[in-house]
Amino acid sequence: MIETDTHGRTKVQRLVKNQPMWNGRDPLYHSDFVVAERILSHSEMKRGGGKLFLVKWSKLSHSESTWEKEKDLLMATTKIKEYFERNRVPTSGDIARAMDRTYPWKKFEESPRLVSVVVLLFFRFKNNHVLRDYQLQGLNWLSFCWHQGRNSILADEMGLG
Repeated sequence: MIETDTHGRTKVQRLVKNQPMWNGRDPLYHSDFVVAERILSHSEMKRGGGKLFLVKWSKLSHSESTWEKEKDLLMATTKIKEYFERNRVPTSGDIARAMDRTYPWKKFEESPRLVSVVVLLFFRFKNNHVLRDYQLQGLNWLSFCWHQGRNSILADEMGLG
């Protein structure tokens, strides 16, 4: 991408010129900085068609996210698919199944893996992580309140928001 972007090439040349300690062999950046961690948003390009994606890069903060062209994100096709799955608008059938309270309430005895197509978005944990006991207790309380049609808010005593 740098080779085709004249501004990018100029920036790299300026960086090399201003970094007298750089030996020309070691990379100028950490290799994880070019691994897409998550796609945050997307936009249609006005000229030339195509899409732009806001990419949160691995090991970098959200403030260092950048807009990238779809053609430049060939290594992140799974992240793009995950983004569109997360932002899928549920169908009326999905909503009806999620709102169905005719079945009996069931307590979670262990950390859930897959509940349903709609609730899947809430229970997909990275690296096969599981809920801790106190988190499971809070989930059971919230799901019980929801099943009873009772509004509820779960808070903690830490005061962290």
